[in-house]
Amino acid sequence: MKKIILCLFVLVGCTDNTSVESQNLNELLKLNFEYRFVEMQCQFRSSNNLTSLERLIPRIKEVLPEGISMTVAFRFANDQVDTKSFYVWLRSDPKINNETKIDIINEVANCYESNASTNFGFSVLDFDTNQILKDSYITEVIYCNYINGNSFPTLNFAIQDLEYFFPKDQTYKAFYQEGDLQGEFVWINQFESMQEYKSFVEEFNLNENSNIIFTGFTSIANCYSSNMFQTYRI
Repeated sequence: MKKIILCLFVLVGCTDNTSVESQNLNELLKLNFEYRFVEMQCQFRSSNNLTSLERLIPRIKEVLPEGISMTVAFRFANDQVDTKSFYVWLRSDPKINNETKIDIINEVANCYESNASTNFGFSVLDFDTNQILKDSYITEVIYCNYINGNSFPTLNFAIQDLEYFFPKDQTYKAFYQEGDLQGEFVWINQFESMQEYKSFVEEFNLNENSNIIFTGFTSIANCYSSNMFQTYRI
């Protein structure tokens, strides 16, 4: 926590130089992205539903290109999962421009790539890489932009003690993604269940140290929107 306090002290005490220092850090550190991410938004065709998609999954697995992993996500609306539409998330090697259209899904739904849907990302926090979430889990997607020319190096410096907040036996994973829109990024939290997510939020709000982490994050970035999803690994 001393490192975070020092970081915040520097940010507050040297406000006029923050933008310049952030740009210099950004030029020095080239992010090593682990994957390429493409999002497709899908709306079920008339007479098709979740059952139709479930029946299609075995065929999807057969045609899914090698090196591409696929996740189907249903957004929460008013604490209920919306099953009238869904999202398809595709991950592939960031160095290879793989074909990411899974045309077979069009048999049951109208799908199109989201605006600025291609992002590149990597894992930010993963206690145990051998610990894999179940095939069904909760994903929180938070949309943010940097303040005053900050970038991932300064964000990473401010949150580097985040891992000490979590119990080591908690199945929690966090990912960072950014695309072509300068200053925009996506922060992704993954939890085993909704109950685990709610417990985390409650504990985070009660923990004194979480205030320091939150302040460090919000001094560098502004998060303007978030969505919760029930996600399924294909």
